Amino acid sequence: MAGGKKKKTKPAANPARGVATVSLPKATKSTVEHVKDANSTDASGTDTPNAVPISASADEIKPQAKSAEGQRELHELSPEELEAQLEASELQLFVEQSAAKVRKDSTRQVSRLETDKRVLRGQADFLSVKEWLPEELMLQVLDYALAESISDQAPGKKQGLPVGDDLLSKVWALRNCLLDLDIPPQRVNEALGWVVSKPPMQDNSGLLWGMSVVLDWLCMHSPAGELLNYDDEKPKTTAQDSGTGSEELFPETSEINNSAASSTQDSPLPRTSDASVPEDEHDDVQVSDIESDLEPDELLSTYLRTRARLYDLNPAADDTQQRRKGARNTKPTQGVPQTTSSGQRKLQQRLQQIESDVLFDQREADAQWLETRIELARQAAERRRLQLSQDAGSGQQLATRPPDKPKAQETNETSDEAERIGLQILMESEGQEDADLLGGMFNALPGVQEAASGDIANGAAQPSDVTVRDFGRLTGMNPKRVLEEACKARDTQVKLTYKMVSPTTYASRHSLSINWSKDQEAIAGSFLPALHLKSTPRSTTLTMIQEATPDTAQSEAYVATMALFLIFAGSPKEEKAHLKLPPALRNMWDELAQAKQEHLTGEDRGIVKDLRKLIEQHSKEEDEDDDNDNEVVFKAGSRHRSQAASGISTPVPQWELENTRRPEISQELMDLWARKSSTPSYQKMLFARMNLPMFHFRAAALEAIDRHQVTILVSETGSGKSTQLPAFILEHELSQGRHCKIYCTEPRRISAISLARRVSEEMGEHKNDLGTMRSLVGYSIRLESHTSAQTRLVYATTGIVLRMLENADGLGDITHLVIDEVHERSIDTDFLLILLRSLLLRKPELKVVLMSATVDAHKFSNYLDGAPIIDVPGRTFPVQARFLEDAIELTGHTNDDASAAVVDDEVEFAEPDATGKTDNKQLTGYSKRTINTLTKYDEYRIDYSLITKLIQRVAYDADYHQFSKAILIFLPGISEIRQLNDILTSTPAFRDHWRVHPLHSSFSSEDQQSAFEIPPPGIRKIVLATNIAETGITIPDVTCVIDTGKHKEMRFDEKRQMSRLILSFIARANAKQRRGRAGRVQEGLCFHLFTKHRHDELMADNQTPEMLRLSLQDLVMRVKVCKLGGIEQALSAALDPPSTRNIRRAIDALIEVDALTVSEELTPLGQQLAKLPLDAQLGKLIVLASVFGCLDFALTAAATLTSKSPFLSPMHAKKQADTVRLGFKRGDSDLLTVYNAYCTWRKVCTTPGMSEYQFCNKNFLSSQNLANIEDLKGQLLSSLVDAGFVQLGPNERSALSKVRPGSRQRHFVALPEKYCRADDDDLVVQTVTAWSFYPKIGKQEGKGWRNIANNQTLGLHPTSVNKAHTTSDIKLLSYYSIMQSSSRFTNAQETTPAPELALVLLAGDAVFHMYAGVIVIDGNRLRYKVRDWRTMIVLKTLRAKLKEVLARLFKAPSKELTGKHQLWMEVVEKMFERQKKS
Repeated sequence: MAGGKKKKTKPAANPARGVATVSLPKATKSTVEHVKDANSTDASGTDTPNAVPISASADEIKPQAKSAEGQRELHELSPEELEAQLEASELQLFVEQSAAKVRKDSTRQVSRLETDKRVLRGQADFLSVKEWLPEELMLQVLDYALAESISDQAPGKKQGLPVGDDLLSKVWALRNCLLDLDIPPQRVNEALGWVVSKPPMQDNSGLLWGMSVVLDWLCMHSPAGELLNYDDEKPKTTAQDSGTGSEELFPETSEINNSAASSTQDSPLPRTSDASVPEDEHDDVQVSDIESDLEPDELLSTYLRTRARLYDLNPAADDTQQRRKGARNTKPTQGVPQTTSSGQRKLQQRLQQIESDVLFDQREADAQWLETRIELARQAAERRRLQLSQDAGSGQQLATRPPDKPKAQETNETSDEAERIGLQILMESEGQEDADLLGGMFNALPGVQEAASGDIANGAAQPSDVTVRDFGRLTGMNPKRVLEEACKARDTQVKLTYKMVSPTTYASRHSLSINWSKDQEAIAGSFLPALHLKSTPRSTTLTMIQEATPDTAQSEAYVATMALFLIFAGSPKEEKAHLKLPPALRNMWDELAQAKQEHLTGEDRGIVKDLRKLIEQHSKEEDEDDDNDNEVVFKAGSRHRSQAASGISTPVPQWELENTRRPEISQELMDLWARKSSTPSYQKMLFARMNLPMFHFRAAALEAIDRHQVTILVSETGSGKSTQLPAFILEHELSQGRHCKIYCTEPRRISAISLARRVSEEMGEHKNDLGTMRSLVGYSIRLESHTSAQTRLVYATTGIVLRMLENADGLGDITHLVIDEVHERSIDTDFLLILLRSLLLRKPELKVVLMSATVDAHKFSNYLDGAPIIDVPGRTFPVQARFLEDAIELTGHTNDDASAAVVDDEVEFAEPDATGKTDNKQLTGYSKRTINTLTKYDEYRIDYSLITKLIQRVAYDADYHQFSKAILIFLPGISEIRQLNDILTSTPAFRDHWRVHPLHSSFSSEDQQSAFEIPPPGIRKIVLATNIAETGITIPDVTCVIDTGKHKEMRFDEKRQMSRLILSFIARANAKQRRGRAGRVQEGLCFHLFTKHRHDELMADNQTPEMLRLSLQDLVMRVKVCKLGGIEQALSAALDPPSTRNIRRAIDALIEVDALTVSEELTPLGQQLAKLPLDAQLGKLIVLASVFGCLDFALTAAATLTSKSPFLSPMHAKKQADTVRLGFKRGDSDLLTVYNAYCTWRKVCTTPGMSEYQFCNKNFLSSQNLANIEDLKGQLLSSLVDAGFVQLGPNERSALSKVRPGSRQRHFVALPEKYCRADDDDLVVQTVTAWSFYPKIGKQEGKGWRNIANNQTLGLHPTSVNKAHTTSDIKLLSYYSIMQSSSRFTNAQETTPAPELALVLLAGDAVFHMYAGVIVIDGNRLRYKVRDWRTMIVLKTLRAKLKEVLARLFKAPSKELTGKHQLWMEVVEKMFERQKKS
């Protein structure tokens, strides 16, 4: 009745009511059919067409169909249906077995990645790459990398890759992880396809399988801006009836559709915003002032006209509820962007002004507007139909309409759509009238479609076929209270708001809004179609849609339980709150949990199904490729090739072929020796050889050699063992007609050359026959070899023989190996003995002889399994031994004389002692002046003044004149030889009738040979030599020896962690050898320039073996080159094995320098460093410099660091010298400063008219040290040429041959331009230096520095140019050595700025945390973060390609780069050029 009254009072609403009565029940197909049968026509008599079922109804039908299908028996199913059912069962079984583990693994991986990103970026320093890598260069790197990855795609099965279900579960976990990391779903799909097509091996990074390579792939293939920068915050996501993302990744497998969203899409109402219409199109609406333009009788017409304009602009903006007096204001909700143009706002303001007028009839205006709006909706529907008919297939109605549908039916459809719109309009108006109590009562019943105006305004899905659930009387704690307590336990300031959204309480539905004060995780409720959910980090809104309750209390409890489940289910601690719920709602909780599980399982099945298809598709392609690869093609001739592959065609070493063809006794060799021994020249030399002591032991020595594999010969100096024993073996073997090839090793080049020439002469050969086909004797040293096919006896340096043993065929056709001077215990000799112990077992026919002047014979015999010992006495005349006190007494030398002639040079002594002073009791008989002089005398200094006085006294004193024919002076090194040579040649007493011969192993053979020649009568000679003349060579006419008692030996400095030449006192055995050199031809005289007390009490008996005092880096590399197995095991077999600590230190140093791998195998770089006479870091410096074009700098720096600095620092002018040194400062680098001074000196020396002496004196430079640096550069360059890193032209080779130490004319090393192109580029020099010296890096922290290698505080040496002048932009400094000061503070020396990006590109082991954007080098040593993903992949690619290019260069240094290696090298050079320009 009430409804009828309202129809009378509102006639305008009657047509709408008729439409509503017909169109309401259209939720499901069955409901639609039932309503249509009851009401076939509407009030106007027009048929109402069937509505298209919405997606929610379709979803309800699908499960029914599936249920009916599942109830059928197996024999009733078709083969296709049976296969589908079996596949579904298999998928379900796999999901049940793997889903939990997959989710656990992916969740754990995401948590780890997010944690690493937060922690690592907080600890890392920002790395700026803009100056190094501009945009165009980064794009070029990416293009090259992409092209290379495409060309390198070579499908093939790898061992150890996952297969079957294992692979499927790994891909599934990888997919979930990528989606959780907010990677765009379409990009995830592509990445999974790529990783399945090229499955990687499992790495040790701890990441999921494939994660590392997939992240790299995403960086390479994602367009700019798709992946957020690392420091950008992720956009806050809203979960709105959404699933886990499978709909986006695999849309064809989504089994659960979003009913609410579908309902919204099927709604005939226009959307509330039109994104295609720009806002400024509505800005031109003209609205006049209401008070001055309108009369009272014009209010209604103006109101209707204004609302029509607003409806035309945006139908959704016309909300009658917002303009009714006393209406409920509703919040705009999800899914409907509330965008309003300025024109719309003007119209809305005008409507509000009209409604506020006291003369305006709101009721009449609403009634007339309803009729007007229905007509406008009908017109809009007609326009939309005409538009759809022009765009075939774009609309759902056009696609489902039969092609022959009559035009009348199209008109009816338009009318019906308008009626539906009118129905909704009418319902809005009816729901707002308080007096209409029955209008919504029936609509709220089950099966009746209804929607609150607030729901429509909020964009909520309209409920279809609402189900009323009665939970009975609720007992226990109120669910609202349970939810509130749970929420406040998480956020004390949370606010919960319940709002009724149904128009009646008989089918009550509520909306719950939860507002948080803290960000929360977004939640999803797509598995609950009866609920509409919106979730943001700060708010959660739940609205009941398809289910209602009989009263409001149950409705609030229902929505509270839903919220409790969605928010807290899954949290083991928080979900326990549901136990407090009433029993009925606890049962509903279980239903929700089951629904959620079924939803997840359904999604998982779809995901797994598509992943399996992806994997199967790749497997099929791979199998096809394998089938093609495995095809066997038989060609004519293959049988012949297989038959030809016999042992005859197998390569056999030449010496083995000779052994197989050579008879045991050769008459040819016997005849050869008969002719050779019958020559007059041979007979003449044989007569002289008979006078040597060794000749009398010829038969005994040869017999021992024939009977034993190893023989030890001990003989005093002068017995002729080095020349005679190898010759005896040669003569004996040839006379017997047996083939022989004898190698005699010498520790020095000069010894090998002089001995070879002497033996060749004794064989009766001419002077120039040595090493030719006319001679049986030759020699082989580094850079120089004089041998031929006829050579049977070769004198070679120990290093040459070691290189031979490194080759595959070992010593080849060598029959006898004689090792001379084993008493020196050089590291090469001791290592050779290690090799021989294993070689003798493999070659029992090899004969080995060890020879020495002074040796612990029994120690060697025990080491070599009881080898026999032959002791040959020497032949020397008595020698008078004098000491320092005798020299001072004889010359009257004083400390003042020594100070006046002192040379300003820094001398570093090995172990200064405080007990070296002479005991006064031993000075009995000496003058008081001598005793006073000795009291303050500095024994550690080379006293050139005393040496000069001694020579003069011996030469011109009648008592000593007989000893002055040939004077041999032992000096520590080449710089001292030069210094004394300059003094003697400038002294008038030695200008006439004197010859001064410097003798050093680095001098040319011609210069060395002159020292052995006997001068003509009336001419006396002085030979200046190092310990090379101690035992290695013999100068026959020496009658007087002056021994400084010092020598330079290489030692590994524990404090500095580096190898250096150290000045130290000789041992007593060395002093005896030096003294014996004066007694070869007559009674001799020897002056030892150290006290007798030192000789008797302080000196060691023998010098320390080099293996115990040197860095073992070179030896470790040789162990690996010679394939001796484990390093420690091999070196422990030495005669005096080094300590395990030193071996370990050497291995660690080589790993740091990238010469060894972690598994202690040689890298390509290590193969090359093993060929260089430098420690690993300096070797790496000159190798890299040859690649990047700063070789002249590197050679200069390496020569300086292995000798002495050219800068002097005299005590009387230290500040002035420091100021001058800073004047040469370049690039904030100590090494570049030295190089700058060296270049200036070289320019002065090569410029006519400029004085070298004045330049050096003015700038506190040592010309001797600079000359020594140049000599060492020549030797290092020769090593690089041998290794193939440098190719010299004819001019450069000629210049290199002229660089010989000791030559009076200055010559400089000449290098081709390509090796010097970057010597002036400070950045390239700094980069190469940092790469070479890493991890010797100091990092600036505050005002100090920290050593990244051990994390200890580090200072700078006072002489460093960076000590007080470090620029602010220098963050890292590389250094070569550290020294501990007296205050126990470590100071870094030889510092150079280290570019940060350079270290990222090559130093250490770098780990690229791609998701975090952090690069970690060697653990905690260096950490850098970058801004974006693209920078990360560019740096990672550049590092990998740079290492690849260098590995190629190290493997074949003599070959030019080609192809992709050349392209990447050009990219690196462009990077340096870019930085230089900036």
